[in-house]
Amino acid sequence: MNNLKIGVLFLAVFFISSCTKTELETIPGNQAPPDTTIESNVYDDYVNKTYILVLGREPSLLEFQKAVDSLKEHGLDVASRYRFLNTVFSLSDYKWRQVEKWRIQLLGSVDSSDVINQMAIFDFFLNDSTYITVWPALQLEKDRLDTLYNSTYDYVANTISIRQLQSHMLNNYFYDQINMGGDNFVLSSFQHFLDRNPTLSELYGELV
Repeated sequence: MNNLKIGVLFLAVFFISSCTKTELETIPGNQAPPDTTIESNVYDDYVNKTYILVLGREPSLLEFQKAVDSLKEHGLDVASRYRFLNTVFSLSDYKWRQVEKWRIQLLGSVDSSDVINQMAIFDFFLNDSTYITVWPALQLEKDRLDTLYNSTYDYVANTISIRQLQSHMLNNYFYDQINMGGDNFVLSSFQHFLDRNPTLSELYGELV
């Protein structure tokens, strides 16, 4: 057999063998080793930024070290990040930050002392028979403020949901004063929660 035939035969065998399908075998329980190439500042920044964005503060030394140690131990995998975030969102700080956020957005500068003072004013009128004809309306306003005041603590204690907290912040004397009239009430509600104005059908449908 001459050299040309040998060469052709070799190429044919090489081509056939290179086209042979290779079966991949999956080994059960095979876990990739931890990625030791992640630099330390990546863990530090992740923990610090999470606390600042979610809670508006930096972690304490104990919170920081515990979180970083746990994330490093598991190579910053999805499960370890989920556990870390769940811990942060479970802190009462997060609940109070939500209360403050929605209080500012919906009620402006009104705080708990303003609510207490206004309830005292309603109490004064409720004990003055001169205003007996409007006692039902005054009692309603006082009750709504009492619900508003307690709702912040109920939310932090997980007794009510964030939606219930928001509804109480909409349904009270101060919100009515800020957004006088039915049109303004509906308009403000849409802008705060949907970031848009209501359509005409939504506006007038809600007012029916």
